Amino acid sequence: MRQERDNSKGLPSPETTLEKEIISKEGGEIIVPEKLTNPDKLIIQARDLLTEKRRYDSGDGVVGTYGNSLSIRVTKGNISRALRFMDTFIKVMRKRGHQIQLKNNLAYIVIQEEEIEINFREKNKRIIDTANTSWVSYNYVPTNILSFNAKANWNNTEWKDGKLPLEKQLAKIIAKLEIKGEELKNETIRRKIYWAEQEEKQRIEKEKQKRKELEIANFKKLLQNSKQWQEVEILRNYLDDTEAKAKFNNNHTYEFKNWLLWARKKADWYDPQINAGDELLNETDKENLTIIKKPNPYNFS
Repeated sequence: MRQERDNSKGLPSPETTLEKEIISKEGGEIIVPEKLTNPDKLIIQARDLLTEKRRYDSGDGVVGTYGNSLSIRVTKGNISRALRFMDTFIKVMRKRGHQIQLKNNLAYIVIQEEEIEINFREKNKRIIDTANTSWVSYNYVPTNILSFNAKANWNNTEWKDGKLPLEKQLAKIIAKLEIKGEELKNETIRRKIYWAEQEEKQRIEKEKQKRKELEIANFKKLLQNSKQWQEVEILRNYLDDTEAKAKFNNNHTYEFKNWLLWARKKADWYDPQINAGDELLNETDKENLTIIKKPNPYNFS
């Protein structure tokens, strides 16, 4: 077996190293048997689907599983190979702590809590349909070449019959998948860290924005209070001067005294430093001197 090497250090690649470890640890369990024995429940389900009589209606003899099951599509003569390969694959993967998940009519191997879509196919060859002379069309003919495919994040990896039959590549396939699962896990961690950092930045920015808005609101209130204080000082000076002139002119009547008392109470209500209560003005906006309208509890529009 050709060893892949780390070009930067001249050492075997992590994938090659893991492949050797798998062969050493799993021993005979990594060998695809000549006969299907004690198959996994998912293999039994796939076998039932592949051997349904109605599955052989297609002209090219290709049959396939459907629904929430292992994804297998081969000719009738390769059903046994497909089932034996997938049964061995599933048993070894489960022994190594991984799970098979079926959902949305797709099959996944779950490694490090990361889902990798898998399927087993017999490759087809595209040939021109010579019977159709109106336009160019193609027929797809099975080639008897089997392949195992894995897809994650839109990247597809394929292993197929070649110098070595697919069964002899099982350790390499598992090593590649486990390394890919680790990479996906690290990508997920990096992505979570990135989005956590983005959320924290947004939280800090929102908090800063709230502080700015509160600072502006407080400053506006300060300006408004200073204006009210200035206005109320003018008002009190006016009342003092009015009272002095009334006394000078002997016009300090009972009615005037009541009016002066009323006016000074309004000044105390308007004064931001005293902020006295006033039964009739408590629901008044001091900035605009307008009555604050309450919502109508009977208005359901």
